[in-house]
Amino acid sequence: MKIGVIVSYCSYDWRTIDAVLEGLRPIASSIVVSASTHFFDGIPEESHHLQNLAQLHPDIQFIEYLYSEKTLYGLAPAVAPSDSDWAHYWHSVSRYVPLPLFDASFDWILFVDADEVIDPSGFKAFFATISEKDYQAIRFGSYFYFRSARYRALSGHSHGPLMIRRSQVRPEEVLDVGERRNLMEKIVGKKIHFLR
Repeated sequence: MKIGVIVSYCSYDWRTIDAVLEGLRPIASSIVVSASTHFFDGIPEESHHLQNLAQLHPDIQFIEYLYSEKTLYGLAPAVAPSDSDWAHYWHSVSRYVPLPLFDASFDWILFVDADEVIDPSGFKAFFATISEKDYQAIRFGSYFYFRSARYRALSGHSHGPLMIRRSQVRPEEVLDVGERRNLMEKIVGKKIHFLR
């Protein structure tokens, strides 16, 4: 099973990103960390964080894309900085920009935020219990973390990482203000929510 991973990053996640990447290495064929030049309210991002990460993780590809209040990516919805969906649109851009790096040889694309730590042994154990070829999309539960990757909430939530069969990933559908929730709903075929 060949898995390409897109990690959406901003420097607010500097406390968890190393744990996220360590959890992904054993399960991923390729990892791309995608970050904007600005926070989604227009304040410049602290790009030195991304540069430091790239030096610490030379096996991972890092992409920094341009944020602009005037030019939107793709077939963008009609959103403006004053809209409540503005930040959601830019979260989706973080998933949209790296897509061309994952060709048809990949079986799956896993969309992860930089504060969603994957347990690789639990991930592999889950796949040992199902026939992954039966599914088009898999949504994983996740935990919230406080201050660092070692302070995990006691209970999880259901809107964590989303893994979609590569053949089902349509760039224009990734670029949606509904983010991963809407993307999951648009997938045709058998889907599963795995909450642990």
